[in-house]
Amino acid sequence: MLLDNSNVSIKEQKMFKQIWSLECPSKIRILIWKFVQNYVPTFQNLHYRRLFADNCCTSCGQGCESSTHTVRDCLFSAQVWSKLDVQWPSSMINFNEWLSWLLENSDKNRKGVIAVTIWAI
Repeated sequence: MLLDNSNVSIKEQKMFKQIWSLECPSKIRILIWKFVQNYVPTFQNLHYRRLFADNCCTSCGQGCESSTHTVRDCLFSAQVWSKLDVQWPSSMINFNEWLSWLLENSDKNRKGVIAVTIWAI
């Protein structure tokens, strides 16, 4: 990818630049990058790899524990975002689209709050 970025779309390149330019600790940027790449061992990923039998969210029990569910849709996560007054259009379906929209439509300080919140959740 570093040598030949022809396999990476312009949209992905833009999101990666936004992630790596966040003013927060490296471990937070790395975790967000892992979420974008779907490398976080959520129950959905573990179930897909046949390492875990159930993929249901243990926090709310209301959905498959994917990256999107864990960080955005879970009842606990939704309450956190609500208290921080972070809102987004309801048409955002997947994690990458959602994160990209948040980073593009937030000021510098708000981006840091969003990044740290994702890490904390």
